[in-house]
Amino acid sequence: MTPKHLFGIAAIIMSVGYLLQSLPEAQALNTPAVDLGANPYRSFHGLGPNHTMSLDSTQDFIVTTVMSDNSSCALLVNGSSVHSTSQNYNPFFFYAGTQNSNAFTSGQGHLVIPSGASFALANCGTWYLEGYYVRP
Repeated sequence: MTPKHLFGIAAIIMSVGYLLQSLPEAQALNTPAVDLGANPYRSFHGLGPNHTMSLDSTQDFIVTTVMSDNSSCALLVNGSSVHSTSQNYNPFFFYAGTQNSNAFTSGQGHLVIPSGASFALANCGTWYLEGYYVRP
């Protein structure tokens, strides 16, 4: 190898080193994060008028889907309903064959259940609920 070849190889190695050094460090946002250590997604289903949910008391739970065959279905957080339960509009009522799609019946809802909160469904008949855990 001639000195020109060695100088060319050294220049390439230094260029690659400089390029790698100039890349910015990764930055993490200070926001709630999905816990990827374990499967954070949970789904529940049932039949019956009332059901109390058992959730992890150390993490918030984001409800993405709720469906019920009863228009009087109520979702309760700490004993209080989180929505209106009228016959004309209930975001959790799903009747096959109708055009009543909304964020919760299509899986796009984002209702936060705070860690440690009690969480229940009332007057729901047949129901399905899913969501995921996040760190508060």
